[in-house]
Amino acid sequence: MSRECRASEGIFRFGMFELDIESRRLYKRGVRLKLTGQPVEILLALLERPGAIVPREELRRRLWPGNLHVEFDTNLNKVVNRLRLTIGDSPTRPAFFETIPGRGYRFIAPVEKINPAIAEITSIPDLPSAAPNPLGSGGSALPAHQRVPRGGRLYILSAIVVAAATLAIGLWPRSHPFPGKPPNTRSAPLTAYLGREMSPSFSPDGNRVAFAWDGEGRDNLDIYTLTIGAAWPFRLTKDSAREYGPAWSPDGKWIAYLRDLEVGYSAVMLAASDGRSMREVHRIHSPPTGYWSNSVCGRALAWSRNGKYLVVPDREAPEEPDALYAVAVANGSARRITQPSPDGRGLASPAFSPDGRWLAFAGGVVIDTATQVWVAPVSDDVILQGTPRNVPVASDWIDSFDWAADGKDLLISAAPALDASRNLYRVPVFHTGSPTPVPGSAPDSLQPSISRGGSRLIYSHQDFRSASVSRIRVTGTGQTAGRAERLVTSTSRNMGADISPDGEFIAYRSLRSGVPAVWMSRIGDLKTRRMSPSGAPGAGYPAWSGDGKWIAMQVSGNSGSLDIYLTSVDGEHHRWLTGDGARNQFPTWSRDGKWIYYSSIRTGRFQIWKMPADGGTAVQVTRDGGSCLKESADGKRYFVGVGVRTPILVGMPAGGGKTQVVVGPIASPCSYVVASTGIYFLPPRRPDGTSEPRFYDLATGAVHAVMTSTRPVDTGLSLSSDETMLVFTQIDQDESTLILMDGFR
Repeated sequence: MSRECRASEGIFRFGMFELDIESRRLYKRGVRLKLTGQPVEILLALLERPGAIVPREELRRRLWPGNLHVEFDTNLNKVVNRLRLTIGDSPTRPAFFETIPGRGYRFIAPVEKINPAIAEITSIPDLPSAAPNPLGSGGSALPAHQRVPRGGRLYILSAIVVAAATLAIGLWPRSHPFPGKPPNTRSAPLTAYLGREMSPSFSPDGNRVAFAWDGEGRDNLDIYTLTIGAAWPFRLTKDSAREYGPAWSPDGKWIAYLRDLEVGYSAVMLAASDGRSMREVHRIHSPPTGYWSNSVCGRALAWSRNGKYLVVPDREAPEEPDALYAVAVANGSARRITQPSPDGRGLASPAFSPDGRWLAFAGGVVIDTATQVWVAPVSDDVILQGTPRNVPVASDWIDSFDWAADGKDLLISAAPALDASRNLYRVPVFHTGSPTPVPGSAPDSLQPSISRGGSRLIYSHQDFRSASVSRIRVTGTGQTAGRAERLVTSTSRNMGADISPDGEFIAYRSLRSGVPAVWMSRIGDLKTRRMSPSGAPGAGYPAWSGDGKWIAMQVSGNSGSLDIYLTSVDGEHHRWLTGDGARNQFPTWSRDGKWIYYSSIRTGRFQIWKMPADGGTAVQVTRDGGSCLKESADGKRYFVGVGVRTPILVGMPAGGGKTQVVVGPIASPCSYVVASTGIYFLPPRRPDGTSEPRFYDLATGAVHAVMTSTRPVDTGLSLSSDETMLVFTQIDQDESTLILMDGFR
């Protein structure tokens, strides 16, 4: 058989990994991992027969052929452990391969085999269109499943074809995960563990990194430290509560972080960097968390240059916007150093300049994003010495940032829309210029941290995140009947679904086109149709009219505004319901189809408004706040999600009157749906990441669980008009890796 046709050549793809069979090289998102020899042979043996048990004796013959005598069991276990360590798999809760006691091992994850003899001719996928980005291109827009590892003829031919396309349309080749990398900059994953690694912070000498990770069991965020070049991190904290946002003290002796307490409160903690002691310094209202349970803006707190103070976001009352406070490390006393944003939205993400003379922070914080960055001069005692001034970022969707080593620029992670890919940009602070992409950084880059010497940059790279839409049969009493069934699934994020009144169609928000958009499909049919306007930076939260002829949704504008948009299901008619430049979101329909309710912050606080579905004058509905309103089955009562940090569900007469708390807290202001006999709602995720949708009985006030999901359930719930199908979104996979750039400048 000729070399070109050997069956053993090709690529195995599983999760975010790819194994080049001929070269025996393993890649994660296109970056080669340090794994050679026997661990690769075991991986190859498992990938060749996914789902089948590979006996230990067969592995012995493959690794130690002939009559070579070794301590087989001990050595095989060491090889397997090294493989697990590299791909971040857990022996107790495996995602890729499991141990069959006394027999062998079995690969349990989906595996794709790419044959180069075929792929070289037919498997050049269409290049997706790049997402509109006011900050400019920040890297490859290609998803993971279209990237090819370096090595093998498939890579070479694909690279040539894509490179030609690159010259025409300005996209980076799919094989290069770090576009535009300067010659002296080296980028590689610092971690390769299963799960989420986030919020990195450099030690003062730049040789160690503190970060939050949900661990091998993927059950809870804890703080870890890792020496650069080491294979495995040191676990600093082991509390059952969620711990995140580490920050290294200037002298390198302490690591500050946040620990969740009861709902709505967090403790500012200090741990010795060697783990030998820890203590609580202060308590605050918990920072806003995104719907994916990540702390807003990545950076939770910051040390003053002299190490005497920690700056944290906090507020006087649960629903007030955050200001910044200076907490004395010695005694835990706190004082406010800023006022909240004048627009009624919070501040977060404090960061001191390298010389300690300037404080940067995020403004306009709502739920899981910020819209502004401010800088202000500050004294050694953390007293602002002047009026904060705005840094022009040219994006209303800011994730996190850190100062460049020279103190003249900020490195900011930002995006053109809420769900769009975050990219890293260098933004001038004390000189003129425009934001420019950070050369060598990958797309989906979050939470940058720069070493004090400035030669190292680390950030959390969003490797993979997928979510699917499912339904489950329910009864009138909120009981389930049968198993959940997936309706929409892909390697993208599909969420916020609403089922049509006749139960035949589904509308949902998805990133399958590269930007958040609303799509519609018939249940059971793979064909989908985009319903949101093309060219918009983002769209979501679709809502069907009662007659099934219209879909309302919120659509992002390039200036950061949100407006309510209506489209007919047949695609023939469209109209904007709002266009006032404010943030108008979460549309819902009245039962008679005459009105559309939505939330707007036009008065400085989120309130519910309603407008005739045919257009007209908006009428304010609530006075005490409101983010999402849904009518009762008879239209006589309103149920309103109130609050953005720890939202609750309240009820009130439709004609006006006193509000009463129904249930709370709920996962998000819109994470409920009203039936004739009760309300299905989603409480916040449990510490172990599972979710438990519940049912509130309107007659008795009793609450019971509808189901328990082993994976997190996203914020939206929907119910068919006959109230027999509950539709929900489940987060299938959420992976992130720490990427280290050495030689950064």
